Amino acid sequence: MNFNLTKKQKIERACGYNPILKGIVIDQFNNFEKAKSFSLPKHNYEVGDNVKLKSDTIMHDLRDDRQFNFISQNGFIARDIFEKKSMSKYPRCINFYNVKKDRTLADYIDEYSGCSIRWLNKGKDEIHSQIIPFTKVHKEMIYNKNAWFAEQLKESRFMPCLQNDFSPIAFILDMSSKQGKQFMEANIAKESFDDDDARMFVSKLSFQRFVSKKHSHNSEFSDRESHVVYGIPKCFVEGILVNRDYEKKQEKLDMIKTAFPNAYICNLDGKVIVK
Repeated sequence: MNFNLTKKQKIERACGYNPILKGIVIDQFNNFEKAKSFSLPKHNYEVGDNVKLKSDTIMHDLRDDRQFNFISQNGFIARDIFEKKSMSKYPRCINFYNVKKDRTLADYIDEYSGCSIRWLNKGKDEIHSQIIPFTKVHKEMIYNKNAWFAEQLKESRFMPCLQNDFSPIAFILDMSSKQGKQFMEANIAKESFDDDDARMFVSKLSFQRFVSKKHSHNSEFSDRESHVVYGIPKCFVEGILVNRDYEKKQEKLDMIKTAFPNAYICNLDGKVIVK
């Protein structure tokens, strides 16, 4: 990582000679720098409380402490701005998962820890699809289906979940404020974001599938991810979700609380364990 370049020089290098692309990224960079001093209202949770998520909540995963240190120091920034050799599917963007509706964290975890199934009914040509929450997998995924197959949800491969320990931490960001909503206007997966502009932020091999998903009106499967140009400051973090392993390690909880003193820490039961 080359720290001798200024941030704007790194952006210009990452955007090449395209002035439209460069303008979109630099506008978001300017928003990022202005919003660093923003503060979320102090949360009112006590240890043992159930976490409630707003529809404007987004979540971001990580796999190791090195990534945690980068985020705690710099915020959520597209890594290929810094790492020229990155092979991101969404270059110059940072990826998040959308909560989509007001709900408890426990319900959200249950849903994305499950699976998606597709099936073809006998005598019919329609292909049906459905998300099955973790607690209902054994009851619902087999019965009354013909020629079905199941697939792990993307969220459960990258965020702490009930079926594996791949990811230790997920950040919970509250984007419901005016400042937060402004950042989400730079989400290329937002239907109102121009497709021609979005093309500059999606790899060529992924673009057609990206557009199909973006304009899909299947409420269960669409709008599950945001790909935000450049990044989002860490000041929007309201809480941090940990897996079962981190929940048992006081040194890990202390590390998280030191880096994010105003954020609560919660577990896979959707309950606050450190306020």
